[in-house]
Amino acid sequence: TKITDLFPSVTDQLKSSIDEMTIEVQRNFKWNDTDAAELIYSGYYKDDNSVKIRITQWFCFYQQRLYVVTFTAAFDNALHNETAKKIMNSIKFK
Repeated sequence: TKITDLFPSVTDQLKSSIDEMTIEVQRNFKWNDTDAAELIYSGYYKDDNSVKIRITQWFCFYQQRLYVVTFTAAFDNALHNETAKKIMNSIKFK
């Protein structure tokens, strides 16, 4: 299975958990020399529309395992993307 084969089923499942979901970024890239996908989206958790959130997720298969890294912050956090990328890029597969 290729990581790109997971979409759109991943986004369909997320839509059932996130109200008013907006996909901001969906791209493929290399992470630790491995094919990966990035998904950045925003919305509200189901049953709690008090705080809008933005979520960054990276997906990849490494040594026959699926890895998903998630960073969540308040929607209005201006440093969300910068902070998420610093944390996620620090993860190295060995």
